[in-house]
Amino acid sequence: MMTLGIVLLVSCKTKSYTREENWTRCAGNDASASIAACTVLIDSGKEPPSKLSRLYYDRGRSYRHQGKYERSLQDYDRAIELNSNDAVVFNNRGLVYMDRREYDLAMQDFDQALRINPKLDLALLNRCTIYYKKGEYDNAITACDQAIQLFPNYASAYYDRGLAKRKNGDQTGGDADVAKARQLNPQVGQ
Repeated sequence: MMTLGIVLLVSCKTKSYTREENWTRCAGNDASASIAACTVLIDSGKEPPSKLSRLYYDRGRSYRHQGKYERSLQDYDRAIELNSNDAVVFNNRGLVYMDRREYDLAMQDFDQALRINPKLDLALLNRCTIYYKKGEYDNAITACDQAIQLFPNYASAYYDRGLAKRKNGDQTGGDADVAKARQLNPQVGQ
């Protein structure tokens, strides 16, 4: 009987991971595992500020994937406090604001991301998307033009520009852009 109790006690014990395994899990695509691993590393108190910024970024990304926007924003804010020169963090915080339909705050973050890295394709495309969602189709077209100028094979930028052109009354131009987008990537817009 004593043996059964020991076996049950051992089987209930949670697995512990090495620091390296936690770093891999933190950066991974499994949101729950990422949050747990990032939290362990953050709470360890052993990571320097430059690495802490990445941990908060990864955990914020995972909270966003779970739809926990407030927690995501808190982690992105902390990542920015630790490293205010990371364009990708600003871009991703902007995505959370976009998810929450806080388009002006999202645009501020996309603009900041582009001040840090003027060639950040995602921020260029996200600006196009924000303008489109706000019904500012001329601005959406201009933002997509900028993305296409830097990245001529960027299917999503052609697709979004095509949608904006259609909404703006240019059916022919919109259809041509959507066709070009699908030529570059048949999966775009699906």
